[in-house]
Parts: sequence; structure tokens; C-alpha cells
Amino acid sequence: MFFFRNFNRDGVRYDIIEYTNNKGSWRDVAWKTIGYSKSKITAAGSAIAKGDYGSIAEDEAREIINNFRASHAYPLHILYKNCKRISADYNNAIVVQRLKRLESIVGKLGREPQMNLLRMQDLGGCRVVLEDIGDVYRFVSQLRESKIRHVLKREYDYIISPKNSGYRGVHLVYGYQSKNRNEYNGLLTEIQVRTKLQHYWATAIEVLSLYTRWNLKASQGDEQLLRNMVLISALFAIVEGATPGANVPPDKGDIEHELYLNDGEKILDTFNAYTTALTFFDDDTVENTGKDRYYILSINYEDKELRMFRFGAKDVERATQAYETIEQETANKSDTVLVSATNFDMLRRAYPNYFTDVASFVESVKSVMNPRV
Repeated sequence: MFFFRNFNRDGVRYDIIEYTNNKGSWRDVAWKTIGYSKSKITAAGSAIAKGDYGSIAEDEAREIINNFRASHAYPLHILYKNCKRISADYNNAIVVQRLKRLESIVGKLGREPQMNLLRMQDLGGCRVVLEDIGDVYRFVSQLRESKIRHVLKREYDYIISPKNSGYRGVHLVYGYQSKNRNEYNGLLTEIQVRTKLQHYWATAIEVLSLYTRWNLKASQGDEQLLRNMVLISALFAIVEGATPGANVPPDKGDIEHELYLNDGEKILDTFNAYTTALTFFDDDTVENTGKDRYYILSINYEDKELRMFRFGAKDVERATQAYETIEQETANKSDTVLVSATNFDMLRRAYPNYFTDVASFVESVKSVMNPRV
């Protein structure tokens, strides 16, 4: 069944396209499997990262990468279900899953020459947002103890040791392992666990990156802007009872003083301008069914257009095919992501950057900073 709706509001065009097929169970889904050899996958990743297609055609390289990415959907789904089960005991928990954007895959391969596409650990990712740091570590502990068809490979605590950009959270990398579905064995997926404040900060830097076209998450861009975001991250850490991190003043007052000297307050004005560039979907625009769905969000900031494609939970194959097509058609014009969430409200809270909703970040910064005298 197809459903289509488009409308304009305040000069912004919104499109909602839905395809739903709810017959059968998720166990009947035609999950993608790896269709190429390891050497082919490695060669495709190297070719597209370097832009060198001497040994492999560009179309073939993209087809191989898209297939390899899509093959992570099933292992990711298992992790997602486990995270949803554990999160039921937490207040206001947000749990979503996503397949990594092709642009992000290419960018990561280009930035990290030693990176092999086969070893990329976040092609499939599950995001969990919780109230505070205590909840984060309790959730992580429950994840470690849970019995699932995955093996914990690596763990990164970016709360204790934040990234140079100021990013904080805990990441756990799992390798799929099962006797029944051994075609997926060894595929890596990642779980990101954050607090609300850490999530607001991460969302804000995504919005800045989308507008400025700088990869701020990789510490690329205007130095003063990057420094101010690091300082704001440190302020949030102090409020949450964590260490502010290296290369920042240990005292809250000194951090605020440096922000004032750097005109850090202008960041809030910048975000307010971005927020008004696109309006949001109203709560009644999209029906909240309480059932898992796949969503493709594609946003074009220049044309002020947001398109959302919505699929039933069992239509993962159709969703991943559409994801590949839309990415190819809108390359260098839009930012597109494929995610899964229980309802639209959770989707919007997990990915507010696609709705330019940084109000929570702005209000949080205002609440933690002492007024300037």
C-alpha cells in the first residue's frame, strides 16, 4: 500500500511517502546477505575513497559497498531489539537504529587511510539516549551481561576520555556470532549510549556541520567554532559530574570566561537562525502507531525541502534499495539517512538535526552558563 502527502508551510516543502506491507513476521524478511568476496569489498572501499577506479568501475564499487552495508541490517536488528528490551526499565529512553550514510562511509575511508571497509565497525549503528550518566553506565553493564548472538569486541568510553571534538558517550562494538545465521558471522555493529546533554551537543554539531559543510565531528573547520563547542561540551560534563577533559580549564568559571572571550554566545544566535530556516512537523502530521518502522529522511537546506519515506518494519529490503537510490540521485545536494524507530516522536528526538531542532541544546547552554555581569 502506498501513501503520499505533500504540503508547504512557511515556504518549506514537506513530502511524506509511505509503503507498508505488514504481512508475515520480521523473521520472514528477505534480509540482505554479503554477495561479494572480501577482496572485492576491500577493493571497492579503497577505490571509492581514493577516487581511483582503475581496477574496478565506479558503479560496481558503489553496488558492492551498498550490498555490504545492507548486509548489516539483520545483525543490527538483533542488537536493536536487545537494546529496546533493556531500555524498557528506563524513563524516557530513546532507542533507534541506522545504516551509515554512504557519504560518511566515503569520508571515513578518506580520512583514515589505514581503514579497511571490512573492519569499519559502525556501518550499522544503534543509538540509545538516557537521562544521565548513571543510567548510561547501568545500561552498558546490562548490555555486557545480556545473552545475545553477538560478541563484544571493543568498548570506547568517550565520557572519561572525550574525543578531540568534545564528543562524549560510550560506544560498544559487537561482532555477530550465531550457528543458525552464520552468513552474518563476524559483521560488526556499534551501539552508542549517551545522556540527554551529550545527545543535545552531538545533535548541535551535526547541524553546524550540515550548514557550514565542515566535518566538525572530525575537528575540521573554523578553529574558534571548534574550540567553543569543546568548551560547551566541558561545561555539560561538569554539570553531569564528569571530568571536563584534557586541554580545557578544570574550573567552570574559567571555561565560561574563555567562552566569553571567544564570543561563544554567538553560537546561540547562529543556532536560533538555523532553527528558523526550517519549520518542524507538527505532532499530528505523522501518525504514531507505536510500531517499528523504517524512515528515510532526506533534507536539502538550500531548497528548504525535507522528504520522508516511511516503510513497514518488514520492508527493510525495499527501504535499503530506496536508500541507495535516493543517495545516488541527491548526491552533493541533500543529506539522507535510513533509520528505524518505534514511532515518529522517537525518531524526531533521536535525529533532531534533520528537523533543525536544536532548541534543547540552546536552552541547555543557557541553563548551565552563569549570566554575564
